[in-house]
Amino acid sequence: MRPAARKEVAGHLQDNYAISQRRACRLLPISRKALSQVSYRAAKDAEVVKRLKGLAERYPRYGYLMLHQLLHQEGLAVNRKRTYRPYTDLGLPVQIKRRKKLTRPRVHIAVPFGMN
Repeated sequence: MRPAARKEVAGHLQDNYAISQRRACRLLPISRKALSQVSYRAAKDAEVVKRLKGLAERYPRYGYLMLHQLLHQEGLAVNRKRTYRPYTDLGLPVQIKRRKKLTRPRVHIAVPFGMN
């Protein structure tokens, strides 16, 4: 379970079951400091995520590298990590090109008749 999901569960436990923050952190293995920490990455990447969703719907066959190129042309993406992280968080399939193997017919080795 990711820390962001643990934060949500801890908040749910505090709100619905009226338990303390300390007890919620003990039940879920998360520190109290991490629970109170604010994620700035989510706010910074909000525009990238929004545009990435739209491009992924429009071009479903494109992987994150092609979508990164489109975002880069629009001036939204700075580096590939800023595209890859939201891409995987959205649950979009990371397309990996497989190596194509040559298919050759099997040729049997000639058995020698005698000494050379």
